[in-house]
Amino acid sequence: MKKPKPQAHKRKKPEPKFRVGQ
Repeated sequence: MKKPKPQAHKRKKPEPKFRVGQ
């Protein structure tokens, strides 16, 4: 899972957060 845009990381969404929590 690579983040091509740093902006995506800046935006905190529930979807990616759930993946990180897993």
